[in-house]
Amino acid sequence: MLGYQHFTGKNSSLDLDFFLNKKNHLAGLANMDSKEKRYIEIDPTRCKGCACCVVACPNDCIHIGSDINQMGYQFARFAVRKCIGCGLCFYTCPEFGAITVYTLPRKGE
Repeated sequence: MLGYQHFTGKNSSLDLDFFLNKKNHLAGLANMDSKEKRYIEIDPTRCKGCACCVVACPNDCIHIGSDINQMGYQFARFAVRKCIGCGLCFYTCPEFGAITVYTLPRKGE
């Protein structure tokens, strides 16, 4: 079975079924504490446009943009503010440091 190792070269028990049914597997994450703001940052200078993060994102928060970085790749962009901070994009990205996941308390709380 095609697994996490195929996407990243790393060993993991995650398999293709997990990615194909990620919305079902991650339904519990949507109910996480709403007092925290979750988002990601993608470093365009490190992204090679492989789209592993796009496939992994359960809320379709990431897309490949039309801009080209200095390496000649169309890089990923954080597109929507529905991020639940699950970190799947971070863990599937083969380029270390390209994606950072943040969890911050909301202002005034």
